[in-house]
Amino acid sequence: MRTSNPPSYDKIFEIYNSTTTYNGGVGIMTASVVGSHRGLLLVNTSTTTSNTAFTITNIDGTTSAIAIAPGATLLPLQIWKLTVASAQGFIRIYGLV
Repeated sequence: MRTSNPPSYDKIFEIYNSTTTYNGGVGIMTASVVGSHRGLLLVNTSTTTSNTAFTITNIDGTTSAIAIAPGATLLPLQIWKLTVASAQGFIRIYGLV
């Protein structure tokens, strides 16, 4: 991961939506390369934290599980790939440029 500076953004684009087909499966991503971005906006409209289905691959190739809390979370970081093991109906992930 690498932090972004300055922390302001001009454009937002969708990275993950549970109703979209990725890699042949609806809502499931297998190491999909994320478009160029400077930050992530994580949105969880559920009342519970989603922490089982998301794995990020950092720019240096290391991986981490990511928990997405209810509400919206802005992370000023960049990732290389995103993996989603099972469709997450309440989750949306956006890239910020």
